[in-house]
Amino acid sequence: MPRQSGLLAVIALLCAAGCSTVTGTAAPQSSATAPASTSATPAGAAATATSAVPVTDPATAVREAVAATGRTSVQINQQLQIDTDEAKHTITITGPFDLAEGRGQLGVDFPEGAISHIDEVFAAGKVYVRGAADMPDGTWAGLDREKAVAHYLLRSPLNDPAHILQQVSTLTQVTRGGEEEVDGTRTAHYSGILTDDALTARLAPEVRDETQTFLSENTDVPVPADVWVDPQGRAVKIRIGVETSDIRSSNTVTYTELGKAVAVTPPAAKDTRTVTDLTGVLVG
Repeated sequence: MPRQSGLLAVIALLCAAGCSTVTGTAAPQSSATAPASTSATPAGAAATATSAVPVTDPATAVREAVAATGRTSVQINQQLQIDTDEAKHTITITGPFDLAEGRGQLGVDFPEGAISHIDEVFAAGKVYVRGAADMPDGTWAGLDREKAVAHYLLRSPLNDPAHILQQVSTLTQVTRGGEEEVDGTRTAHYSGILTDDALTARLAPEVRDETQTFLSENTDVPVPADVWVDPQGRAVKIRIGVETSDIRSSNTVTYTELGKAVAVTPPAAKDTRTVTDLTGVLVG
């Protein structure tokens, strides 16, 4: 068994209170509310045929499929799961997202937490979060999307859907397995290994350091990833997992309604406060 370390705290999705905190709260923004928008780059409805998926080089197939999904809009259906010998805990993330335009809205749920739900809106290079601790009721915390970091392993900065696509785009040791049904569509199932750089990308500095130390001392602990590709060459499901001797953690995302227009309305400026960081179970 690999040596256990502080990585267990990094993997764990749960803190005692299931809370979140904000850093650097500033005065409310004064800019005008941005208008609602819709996706202008649909890529067609999701395939429903059961035709065989074309065979190509596995690594190339995954890379191209991930890029294709990143050029369209999707419905996010995500489960972050952590299992121990004593319990199983699940966080769910759902909502429409235009990956090409970088805008969407997500609901994040963790029924067991002191904070059981937050709402997120991505628009114009910002992420707005409502329901975070230390924020007045109804007030949205606003952050720069590109500056956000993740505070837990297998999590995305503020649950950013683009992050996991970027991670699996560099899979190594990719192989193609059999064909499987995903949401009624015949898909090709690919498996590979996530690189250390991809695993630690955009982690908060202290979490990245702890993870890198663990990886250097446990070189026999790979991080497997799976990608399911539909007949149109798009990634429609992704799963990443980490397992130690007593914790099993996974991040699984299914993409449906590919190409459907996404309407997003950012919160009003009077309801928004700029912050420099958000931490906690629900925000990653």
